[in-house]
Amino acid sequence: MGMLGSVVLILLGVLATSSDLKKHQPRLAFWVDNLIPFQGYLGIAAAFYGLFLTLKMVAYIGFILYAPFVYLASLAAGLDAMALGVLLGYRTAQKWVARRFSPAQLARGEELYQRLATLQLQLGYGGIWLGCFALLLNIFN
Repeated sequence: MGMLGSVVLILLGVLATSSDLKKHQPRLAFWVDNLIPFQGYLGIAAAFYGLFLTLKMVAYIGFILYAPFVYLASLAAGLDAMALGVLLGYRTAQKWVARRFSPAQLARGEELYQRLATLQLQLGYGGIWLGCFALLLNIFN
């Protein structure tokens, strides 16, 4: 995961935990509110990037022998980015492509969205921590 991916993962984590962050840190409300209009677009991009990163980490499974913690953290970051991307970009993607799917497929997508929504806070804080870890890896590498 590169610098840009790390920063995007941190931003997605902040967006996913926005209500909790605003409650505990009222000074962040201004900054979080300015990020909300970009939530859907960041989410869609992160879902694709998370899928790419997850597939890349699965392809480089041999790397686990050399740096297991870095490998597992990168795999977790890819999965978290994909989950947060689906969660935050679902409504925007639904506006773009909803007419191409059957009602059964839309219901299944809504079910997946509801499952992810129950884990929003945990995914968000995980995204913040994994993004910070990846950012530190990129800085000190």
